[in-house]
Amino acid sequence: MSLLGAPDLPFGQRFNLTYSASLSVIMDTLTLAVTALYWGRVGLAASPALHAFLAIHILGCSVELAWRWQCRKASDGGSYARFRELPSLIMRLNDALLGPVVLWPRVLLDRLPAANGSDADGSTRAVMAAAARHASLLLFGSASTGQALAWAKPLRLCLAVPIHLLMTVQMARKFPQVCAAACLSSPAAQRHTSAAFRLLGTLRYDMLRVLGSDAQPKLSPQSECAVVLTYLDLTLGCLLPALVQAAAETRLYVQHSAERRRLGLPRERGWQARVHDELAELAQALSWPQAAIMLWVTLGVAFDLALLAAK
Repeated sequence: MSLLGAPDLPFGQRFNLTYSASLSVIMDTLTLAVTALYWGRVGLAASPALHAFLAIHILGCSVELAWRWQCRKASDGGSYARFRELPSLIMRLNDALLGPVVLWPRVLLDRLPAANGSDADGSTRAVMAAAARHASLLLFGSASTGQALAWAKPLRLCLAVPIHLLMTVQMARKFPQVCAAACLSSPAAQRHTSAAFRLLGTLRYDMLRVLGSDAQPKLSPQSECAVVLTYLDLTLGCLLPALVQAAAETRLYVQHSAERRRLGLPRERGWQARVHDELAELAQALSWPQAAIMLWVTLGVAFDLALLAAK
């Protein structure tokens, strides 16, 4: 992806120009479609708070699409390029603050049937189908799909990371309620969740032992479910997308800085510029094996953090 805009523009404005040209319209349209489908699925009987939650997303995407269209002819992107992140920030605050209140994953999960134990015959096809169905329920229940959809319309890291961490922490407190849904609390579902818990447990570093807790805590099926959902939300909904965006944003910032140097323009200043400079130095210093090891360590620590959240 090439960085759009003139080098004399601030990096934030060029960042917004670049992503508004490539992803903004697609992701706003997709978000509108997904939200409308979800709204139609839960129906008018949903709580007023859930209707407000969904309406904010519909309104935010609609405003952003209209705003971008209004500024499409401005060479510097106009006010949209300068303030594009504002509607996205409002929608993510909506996710972080109102999302856990309305508990949108549970609302839809309650409309799904519980697993009927159709894999009991032991056939490979039945087992794989049941496991795939349960994996999709866990992904949806963890809210990581919603976070991933939000990451696809990037905010700068300095804005995105704090708000996504807040989204993860707020939702983690509600995961026991999500796990009480019939499709996740039936005996067949709990067997699949327990298997996922044991599989993810291989990533552990026994950080809990250092903190004075049991090395292998005994958890109830509902607590195991909450740990799995927290882990999925933390990794797939927050940490891994943040790493991907950090790499992409750093590459764009390096390009921006190089273009400014060639034109004799001063380097950008401020704490955001310093963060980008540090990330660029880190990216240059890391080899692929080192990056892989750091990722593995991060995933392991994330599981310990998910365990701590469930205690």
